[in-house]
Amino acid sequence: MSQPERANGAEIAARVVSMALEAGATQAEAVVIDGSSALTRFANNEMHQNVAEDDTVVSLRFIEGQRIGVASANRHDDESLRRLARSAGETARLQPVQEWFESLPEPSPTPPREGAWARSTAEADPDLRADAAAAVIAAAQSVGARAFGLVETGAETTSVVNSLGIDVSESRSRGQVLTVMMG
Repeated sequence: MSQPERANGAEIAARVVSMALEAGATQAEAVVIDGSSALTRFANNEMHQNVAEDDTVVSLRFIEGQRIGVASANRHDDESLRRLARSAGETARLQPVQEWFESLPEPSPTPPREGAWARSTAEADPDLRADAAAAVIAAAQSVGARAFGLVETGAETTSVVNSLGIDVSESRSRGQVLTVMMG
């Protein structure tokens, strides 16, 4: 099964870590979550909403000695990443010294997690979600009840890069059906 091809989270994370170091960080760590989500909602036994969203969120931990600043953004062009690094740096400089902090983690063996990605879930279309919602609605109607809820599918890749050499990414898909029946 192939993995999603969207924003390169590891590359984005490496860029913003580099920018943080250039801005004065002694250590830095970035987490990039790049994903898509789609859902179909239903209420009173009728489907009424079908929406989808793609988003990339970049979070940066900027460490200056034992002061830590964190900032996040959902834009990943160079200017936005530079602004993110500056913001996290400014936040770090305003923080009290964190005596407990020694260092970000260094790389260690990380076995791949099998079974977290299913193409059929990640690429589920509106018709598949509508069919699932229709099945829930039919079950409710068969016992004289009303169904309310949602069917959601999506996929995301999380990438973590730090200035000590950690560079890992994992993709996963997800699906859920949430329903309440009344009657």
